[in-house]
Amino acid sequence: MDNIDNKSYNLIEAYINGTLDEAQRIAVEQRLKEDPLFKDWHDWINNSTNDLTAIEAKSKKMQAKAWLEDDRIKPSETNHNSNYPKYFVAILALILGSIFIYLTIVNRPKKAPQQLVAIALESPYKSPVVLRNTDQTTWSSIIPLYENKEYNRFTEKLSPIINNGQSTAEQRFYFAISYLFQERNECETATPLFQSLVNERSGFMEQALWYRSLSNINCNELEAAKADLMRLIELGNYKKEEAKDLLESLEEIR
Repeated sequence: MDNIDNKSYNLIEAYINGTLDEAQRIAVEQRLKEDPLFKDWHDWINNSTNDLTAIEAKSKKMQAKAWLEDDRIKPSETNHNSNYPKYFVAILALILGSIFIYLTIVNRPKKAPQQLVAIALESPYKSPVVLRNTDQTTWSSIIPLYENKEYNRFTEKLSPIINNGQSTAEQRFYFAISYLFQERNECETATPLFQSLVNERSGFMEQALWYRSLSNINCNELEAAKADLMRLIELGNYKKEEAKDLLESLEEIR
């Protein structure tokens, strides 16, 4: 079964738990009719919840049987809860807690590398600033295009600065990542631009490694992406945990 995004997963859980308002509930029920993957996930989560309820009921039957077979663990005639077997409750809670963790976390399908890349690219890198010894007038006039997510125009306006050989590492970095953030992700253009930033060991080297790994995944260059992620983890300063998650996802691909 293919993965779905977190928003859809949480929406299904809220629907099963009955916490949606009327409009949301109707929208979910309509999507269940139209989206086979969404319905498959609904059935899987719903069945997992039912399994947990069945285990709890079975545990209660085991408790009743223990009371019948052992005179030392029977409830008081005046107060049925006075001699409640506390050790049994603790064990039951531990079992149910473990099952819940397994069903909701351990056994929850992991995101594919492409999904993790999409999530990483949902939020643009922080806005650039004007540095000293640069063409401040031109650079400062281009920055608003990046802030407004007009990446096509941003790269178009920045291209002359890059091509004249006088650009800064910062300008070359933003030039590269803008190709990744464009609607039509141009990974083949972005990858070699990041390569130059890594080779020159600029102040953007680790950021370039991270975004080059994303670019390589989008271009289906998975081994190159793994190499970048391992190097990023080894350096340990930027996106270390995200790199570990992405590398783990890539390692599961056979």
